Amino acid sequence: MLNPAAPVPHELQSTNTVSMTTTGTWFDGTQTVQVNPTSTLAPESFHSYLLYGDIRKTVNNTAPVVGDTITYTVRFDVAENVAYDTAGTGTYIQDILPDGLQFSGNYTSNTVGAGSALTLTSSGVSVDGDTNLIWSLPSGGRLEPGDRVVLSYDVLVDGSYQGSGDQQYENTQSIVNTAHFYGNIAESGNNEEWGLTDPNIINTQMHDSDTAEIIAPSPTAKKQLVEIEFPDGTIYNA
Repeated sequence: MLNPAAPVPHELQSTNTVSMTTTGTWFDGTQTVQVNPTSTLAPESFHSYLLYGDIRKTVNNTAPVVGDTITYTVRFDVAENVAYDTAGTGTYIQDILPDGLQFSGNYTSNTVGAGSALTLTSSGVSVDGDTNLIWSLPSGGRLEPGDRVVLSYDVLVDGSYQGSGDQQYENTQSIVNTAHFYGNIAESGNNEEWGLTDPNIINTQMHDSDTAEIIAPSPTAKKQLVEIEFPDGTIYNA
């Protein structure tokens, strides 16, 4: 049987050792082999996901130039012992694009499994140029155990920055932004022992996040009010 252990922190490795109490077979990762109580099997190690789900964010180009369109992909895997619904504060993925990156409006949202696809509910831009992207589970929708949510969206690298408090990026610096998953935990509906939902966590919120990084493009420009006075006294504002 699998050795019991405390939950393993995100991204760390977990090792399980299997012992046989009778003669049988075991899949060693390549083939099925005969084993008995005297057999010695190498421990199987794997990267453990968070207890209730796992988010990953990637980008297809980490060193874009001004004018490039890059594609971010966010994936969320639902654990087998929970579901997510729209009760409470709901279930959604949020990604705030920093100034200098402009959401193109092109995106896809898919859920692989029995659950609902997330829909884009926010793409607002703040006065400082940050874009608040939110994809939400629609009313009455659910993410089911084992579902995989995949968001893919295009972003223009416009190389311009606005707002009085903004940082002027240099091309030796990086632009990092973070995708967040927030989910209201619901009963999994799974009757297997390994898939039961702890009643103490139902209707509580789960949170996970992951980042993607690109090298800031060069040249950069800053949007600001410019006043020029010509020799003839003409004043130009832009």
